[in-house]
This record gives sequence, structure tokens and C-alpha cells, in this order.
Amino acid sequence: MVSAPAEDTLPPAPEHYFNDYAAVVPKDVAERLEAKLRAFDEQTSNQVVVAVFPELPSPSLEDFTVRTAQSWQVGRKKLSNGVVLFVFIKDRKMRIEVGYGLEGALPDAVANQIIRDVIGPRFRQGDYAGGLEAGVDAVIAATRGEYKAEPARTPARREQSPVP
Repeated sequence: MVSAPAEDTLPPAPEHYFNDYAAVVPKDVAERLEAKLRAFDEQTSNQVVVAVFPELPSPSLEDFTVRTAQSWQVGRKKLSNGVVLFVFIKDRKMRIEVGYGLEGALPDAVANQIIRDVIGPRFRQGDYAGGLEAGVDAVIAATRGEYKAEPARTPARREQSPVP
């Protein structure tokens, strides 16, 4: 019998909403985030799960997070209203996977902006707890339709003379 390579092994579905497998968040913050995410699920039926890993166990971030999110089946089955925020500390990578039922409220552009502008700056300062708290708040606000994304940055328009 041939066993699958380690990179094909997906982590088991988490038992909690907030899962810090890398031990980078103080216990009180982890408990506060767990309570916030549980209350959000109870109020809205939208499920948000955070999974913080020491490192990415696969060469492909997207492949690993998509397959893991599908395996975990976060959200209500008929509504597909789950979100998973994946963080890989040593690799300095993050990704937000969004169920089809929430893609209108949390499209890829907004998810990427939350990573880039909300979580990333705090992580760069070593503030994992603050980054995750702010990120969770932004994801919750987005799924409620309350998160206001910054307008896309566009280059300044140059004055052009009319073509003769």
C-alpha cells in the first residue's frame, strides 16, 4: 500500500472558531476571538473560522487553502456561508477562503484588501493578536455589509492635448 505524500494530508476540521496552532496569540485574546466568532455565528448563521499555522505544509498556498476549506465545510451546507482566514506564520502568507453564499459581501478584492491593509501592517510589527482581531472585525463587518473598502488607487491623470 502506498501512502500519500505529507503535502496531500489535510488538517482535520477544527473544533473551534479560532485556532492558533502556532501559539502566537495570548490566551485571553484567543478566548475573546472565539467568543466573538461564536456570537457572530449565532446572530447571523455565517461562520468565520481562523486557522493560524506555524508554516504552510504545501508548495501551493491556493491549492492547500481551497482543498482544506472544502474539506472543513465551514458554514451552513445549503447556504455555503462560511469564511476561513488562513495564516502561515513562518511563510508570512495569508489567504481568506469565502463560501459562495458570502462572495457578494466578501469578494476576493475585499478579502485581499483586508489582508493587505488591515492584518498585514500589524503582523509586520509583530502584533499577531492585533492583526487577527482587526482582521476578524473586518471580515465580520464585510459579511454584514458594513466594511467599507478603500477605493482602488489609480494613477493621477495627466493633462492631454487633443489629437489634431
